[in-house]
Amino acid sequence: MLGVVGGMIVMTLTIVDYLIKFHDRFKDAKDTPSARKDKPSRERHEETEPAAPPSPSKGKKPNWTFRPAFPFLLYRELLTIVPTGVLLNYLGLMLSIRFNSILYLDMTGTALVAFLLGPWWGAITALLSSSFVNWLAYPGEGANTAIFPWVLVNMTGGLLWGFLARGLGFRKYLRTAHNSSLIHIWFLSSFGLLSAGVMSLPGAALQITLAQQQALSMDQELRTILEQILMHWEMGMENYLNPVLGAAWASTVVGTVLTILEHFFRYIPDKTVSVAIALIVVKYGFPLFEQELIHGGPDKNCLRDNHTSPLLLGVLYTPVFLVFMTADVYDFFNNWVLWSAPWLVILSGYVLLKYLGPSDNEAYDAAVARASRYGRALKPLERTPVHNFCRRLTLATLLSSATFVICLTLVLRNFSDIALNFLCVVYGFLLTVHAIRVAIAQNISVARTE
Repeated sequence: MLGVVGGMIVMTLTIVDYLIKFHDRFKDAKDTPSARKDKPSRERHEETEPAAPPSPSKGKKPNWTFRPAFPFLLYRELLTIVPTGVLLNYLGLMLSIRFNSILYLDMTGTALVAFLLGPWWGAITALLSSSFVNWLAYPGEGANTAIFPWVLVNMTGGLLWGFLARGLGFRKYLRTAHNSSLIHIWFLSSFGLLSAGVMSLPGAALQITLAQQQALSMDQELRTILEQILMHWEMGMENYLNPVLGAAWASTVVGTVLTILEHFFRYIPDKTVSVAIALIVVKYGFPLFEQELIHGGPDKNCLRDNHTSPLLLGVLYTPVFLVFMTADVYDFFNNWVLWSAPWLVILSGYVLLKYLGPSDNEAYDAAVARASRYGRALKPLERTPVHNFCRRLTLATLLSSATFVICLTLVLRNFSDIALNFLCVVYGFLLTVHAIRVAIAQNISVARTE
């Protein structure tokens, strides 16, 4: 049933997008040369002169963003970047399960969205992936402990990468085209070490809380050697801590530190490779997004989040928090601090951005300016017959697939599972094609501009 609802939402957004475009085309038809032939020559001459763009906050609202606005465009940015990030997270998880690798790569899409849209949307992508998509699509039993609670780790990574991507060093690194291999190695190593260190804290807390023993996918002899080294460290640390903290507290502290170190070493290769793949996707796939969202466009006016982003993150985390409260496996009574920790970050971010972040008008003006540049860059490609053909074919595919799912209720008993799998396959392929199409269009546009 959730798959049907998701499919209907996608189809509705697509139909709304087509209605908006039809309205714009109908409005543009009023300004054709035949409609202007009766105007005086002076007026026609003035129309051909480039006019200064009006102040966006005083002009007509664009139909592709909200008001009060998110600092991002709905159609041009959010509906392309966030679904692509969720898809990359899902593909990474399925590959790691299929090949039993020490690399999870289920945060590659989170890194992509965090780099382009910032920390809050990186956390939103992590939340959507771990708590809904990956959890529903996880094969076999145990998703309620193997996938769902680790949303805290993924949200932490999205926030961290988003804040780092807003720094001057990150933008300078991406802007420099002639970086040596040593600079790339240093950057990936530092990003991977920092990411592993920060994310190992919630990871260790979750492992201790859920009493899980996660074995590494490596040689049995090597695993035995590592376990012996950890046991030796534990005995050595207890000799120093027992006289100060007592035996019970010393054992707890030692176990916690060793669990954090275990997660730290496990996360280093995974987070480093995830960052590397995300950067490659940004550079090769979405160069126009890189110019606008990371470097700030031609004015170098770097993007800033407003209070609506943490507000949306809080809205989406609410049902997840309710699951943590009600499910017995998460023992909310004893672990309420862990499950409530995201609220501290969300509320702090909302308050700070409410008073220190950009206003709704500033976010709206920046969105309108970017929309104008996207339109100028991509309009020649979007008016081609191939684009129109594929756009209409996509709409027909969405309508027909929704019809098929509705008809499945008449012939199948296990309707929910079949409908979910059907829609995941159809919309997954359509989303992949859409992301590839946007990537090709942006590369062609940037190449023409250069």
